[in-house]
Amino acid sequence: MSAPHAAPLGRRQRNNAERRARLLAEARALFDAQGIEATTIEQIAAAADLSTRTLYNFFPTKTDLVAALLSDEIQDRLRTGIPSGRSAHRSPVSGVFAVVEAMVEVMGSASKAEQQMVLAGALLADGDNEARRYVRSIDVFLTDLLRDRLAQHADALRPDLDPDETAGLIFSLLNGLYIGWLRGEGELTEILPTVRRYLQVLLGPPASASRSR
Repeated sequence: MSAPHAAPLGRRQRNNAERRARLLAEARALFDAQGIEATTIEQIAAAADLSTRTLYNFFPTKTDLVAALLSDEIQDRLRTGIPSGRSAHRSPVSGVFAVVEAMVEVMGSASKAEQQMVLAGALLADGDNEARRYVRSIDVFLTDLLRDRLAQHADALRPDLDPDETAGLIFSLLNGLYIGWLRGEGELTEILPTVRRYLQVLLGPPASASRSR
């Protein structure tokens, strides 16, 4: 059986998708040219040749717009930037670490100010908003990447390790280190030695097995 085809978008949906994409593209150009703080909603709408009211229909706040922009950019870059799996990495440690390195490269190269704005928007909002949806979607997306890589090494994992639980543990460590980076100084790549040591303990052979060899 062939896979069912997605229903084609109607004219209104196509127009909305085109407007959203145009707003995000113009926002990125303005943020890169003059900084996020100096860029106003009015400037973004004007650059996209849309009214401010139309922009607010898509993104009620600048934080919502930034969250949508980061979500698209980060997930697109990670989909194309994750290195190949089991064939290139013989051990679970090296395989998972390669995924972590790609994550760190992408997250670390994205604007720190934009990420700080979105995290604050997610934490301080009273109800659901684009920032909170972004944080949830990125959390799920990154955890799924780790789970997929662990699944590629399932036959090499210790029997006591469940891939789903292990992916959650690794993500929890990464998330804590990432938030620490957002609140501090330095480069995100500085967390990599800590992550590698953690993976060696978590995914490497038990100490008794290592001594017996």
